[in-house]
Amino acid sequence: MRLFRLLPRCLLALSIGRAEVDLVRVWPGYREAGSFVGIGEYFGQPESTGNRVVWRSQPASRGGYYWLIRARSDVAVPEATVEIAVIRPGQTDPEFHRFQAELPAARSVVLLPGLTGGDWPDAAVRPLAWRIRILDSTGTARAVEQSFLWSLPEATTRE
Repeated sequence: MRLFRLLPRCLLALSIGRAEVDLVRVWPGYREAGSFVGIGEYFGQPESTGNRVVWRSQPASRGGYYWLIRARSDVAVPEATVEIAVIRPGQTDPEFHRFQAELPAARSVVLLPGLTGGDWPDAAVRPLAWRIRILDSTGTARAVEQSFLWSLPEATTRE
């Protein structure tokens, strides 16, 4: 009988020790600046991001290529970094963009990092390959999601 009382504690300790971040879904795509304008802005209020955490590589520009990420984490990940590596058409080496984050312990968090302004000037351009990593404060990858082309052997040798 005592074993049954200890089992939930042991399972909880194991789950806390491995505390995973899961990227449930990633939707990449270009977004026009106007898609971010909320009703409040017409009345002089600042931009409202709702329940999303929005980062822009050039904060003054809203239009750009974004990765809408739905993440789930067992525990908070303070001082996290969302890293986007992208290979554009005509390039062979990836470019890296990093965004600092405080990821809460939550069932679902919506992250929206974007390459905006001069970092992604053309709505018609799509990346050849991309990879998203959530890194903790020690630089350890807690979650990774990538496009199909990134998984090819040629792309995976790039860091």
